[in-house]
Amino acid sequence: MKTETIQQVIQIANEEQLPSKYIVIDIESTGFFPWYGDRITCICAKDPDGNKFGMVHEAEDAIINDFLCWLNKHDSKEYKIITKNGKQFDIPFIMTRCANVLETITEGICLLDYPHFDLQELTKKRISLDDMAKLLGCTPKSGTGENAIKLWKEGNYDELKEYCMQDVETTEEVYLRWKMLQEFGEYQGIIIEALEDYRRWFTEESEVKMEDKNERVEQIDKALEFVKN
Repeated sequence: MKTETIQQVIQIANEEQLPSKYIVIDIESTGFFPWYGDRITCICAKDPDGNKFGMVHEAEDAIINDFLCWLNKHDSKEYKIITKNGKQFDIPFIMTRCANVLETITEGICLLDYPHFDLQELTKKRISLDDMAKLLGCTPKSGTGENAIKLWKEGNYDELKEYCMQDVETTEEVYLRWKMLQEFGEYQGIIIEALEDYRRWFTEESEVKMEDKNERVEQIDKALEFVKN
């Protein structure tokens, strides 16, 4: 990512006057096509006060209804929604299943009342939640979406909920780490650029010139130590 692109993202993020309180949301499903039979198997969420929602159920309408009841206890003027790729997947999926299962999209419309901060929009290229977590020194994911589908099919509902909730907690941790970086001000661009180089060093080592490697690795180590502390 170019430095000017990073600074543009930072500027956009700073200009958004979003509520300080938040609700982190993650869902698990049987696939990617809510209009064609794929369903929600689990929804997990939490707010900064430690209030959590987590539910796996054979009856999809029960999951959706209970989640929306929990969500509506949080005023949309005081809370924002935080997700990883939730604007493209989680929120549209829930709203679509409201239309399919509850036979009305009205219930799900309340999701659009909340300001939405999506970690996916922090980078120009798609970076997984697991990669974000590793780059920022946060707790990595314990599995994948495919594992979640397998847990559902095998009836391991407690493990499925635990996996989904861990995604929520990892998303929150990444968000809070990013927010901390926002507060670094003039150091932020340097740190983010160093972290991007850190990732390229592992994935595209040939692009790093040998004569610059030792100096750059030292810079990266210092940046990572600074971020983690």
